[in-house]
Amino acid sequence: FYQRAQKEEEEDDGDYISGNDGSEENATTQDDIELYQAQISVFFAQQRLLAVWHILEMILGYVLFNHLFEEAITCDANNDAWVFNYKAGKVFFMMHTFGVKQSLGVASKVFFKTVRKVEKRQRRKDKGKKKKKKDE
Repeated sequence: FYQRAQKEEEEDDGDYISGNDGSEENATTQDDIELYQAQISVFFAQQRLLAVWHILEMILGYVLFNHLFEEAITCDANNDAWVFNYKAGKVFFMMHTFGVKQSLGVASKVFFKTVRKVEKRQRRKDKGKKKKKKDE
């Protein structure tokens, strides 16, 4: 998609890349493509981070709780709450909570923070163009 859009833009020499039907109603701007690429980049970076974090959490959980601290995390007598007997259990719980909170923040980073960052970059670029024109 991206290569086709670039080719159409080069042929058009305008700010818009025409849609599939040739109209500019469904046109995509270069800014839209830049935003799309930034969002995809942030999304996959977050997914890689979460995958590594989850693997680390699983390895530590297996090593710590199956071999070193077998009683670090247990259930209470009613089997409705976790009991942390050692600091290792509490640290593991904190790691797990951090991972869950990171995964909940992915949508915010992709759809809000990335948009703000790209818009800010575009404003700086436009400001630079205006200043350059003014100097000429």
